[in-house]
Amino acid sequence: MIESRLAGGRNARLAPKSIVAAILLCFTVWPAHAAGAAEAPAIAGVPVDFILFGLTLLGVALFHHHTLRVALTGLAIITLYKLGFTGFKSGAGIPGLLAHLGQEWVILTNLLCSSPRRTRAARAASWATPPPR
Repeated sequence: MIESRLAGGRNARLAPKSIVAAILLCFTVWPAHAAGAAEAPAIAGVPVDFILFGLTLLGVALFHHHTLRVALTGLAIITLYKLGFTGFKSGAGIPGLLAHLGQEWVILTNLLCSSPRRTRAARAASWATPPPR
């Protein structure tokens, strides 16, 4: 069981089977895409990659003590989905992924380099504040 602490002291429990079932549900639209559908696969009109991103955000919110692990897992799942089923804006497969990373490398570098600095600055600021009276 995967546990997360919610507001009010309650524990949320998600069974690994339910997580796998949710991921498999996202892949049930694959046969329509493989048959040559012009659009990206969607569930109720919502593209599957948006649903996967929403599930990643929900996971970050529920498991906020494991934010990096949840976010990287979501990134891996979405990347595998795009590699296997829909492709990227710049192309399909590994060449499309590399072309996409080539276009977005500046943004990714800024995000990855600025995050640790913000964390250190926030910790330093919290230590500098005097305790409440």
